[in-house]
Amino acid sequence: MTDLSGIAPIPPFQERAPWIGADLQTIRNFLCGGQADLPGGKRLLLAMPDGDRLAARLYLPARPEIRPLIVLIHGLTGSEQSFAIVATMRYLVREGWPVLRLNLRGTLLSQATSTGRYHAGKTEDLAAALHQLPAELRHHGVVLLGHSLGGNLVLKFMGEGCHGLPVLAATAVSAPLDLAGSCARMLSRRNLAYHAYLLCQAKREALAQRAALTTRECSAVAGARNFYEFDDRFIAPRFGY
Repeated sequence: MTDLSGIAPIPPFQERAPWIGADLQTIRNFLCGGQADLPGGKRLLLAMPDGDRLAARLYLPARPEIRPLIVLIHGLTGSEQSFAIVATMRYLVREGWPVLRLNLRGTLLSQATSTGRYHAGKTEDLAAALHQLPAELRHHGVVLLGHSLGGNLVLKFMGEGCHGLPVLAATAVSAPLDLAGSCARMLSRRNLAYHAYLLCQAKREALAQRAALTTRECSAVAGARNFYEFDDRFIAPRFGY
């Protein structure tokens, strides 16, 4: 069993001026930009059973230690380049951890090698990606860290028993656990700016795969006026819900 006692405890969160309040903290990186991505790393293409491949980027510490691989999973319309994913990766790499940033199926960085889509419950893709990793990367175990919708994916994966993989621990950050409730809250008046931005990004991401969509699906995506319609008319039918 890998010893995780060396992980420092997380200090209590404290607001820092001028980013006082949830809204300013939410849009801070959008306004100011996040941390720069690290150069280098190794690009991996992890095969899915249907022939699609998920893009991932691997960083290994300069001085190898007996530590588990930390796998970072982005949220809705995100990728390995999302602000939170880059910031988390930079911190962990600086602390000497091996880190893999996984791009889910259909995201902009996986579109060149995949035609499918992701959703909050598609844990079979996460399991297949982890099984495709070289054995030496999983030898000391795996720690999962999912942001937002990626957090939902991680929690469902853990509840399913980890699919026979050596997962030692998992963290979900800002996961919308009640998807219907989150959708309703996002449609409230105070959140309309957030909703409009995310819906625009989701449409852009989906329609970038236009060749993989039917005419009906393209119309459903383009015509969706909110996330409920996007899920009800595109995501749900596509996955048989």
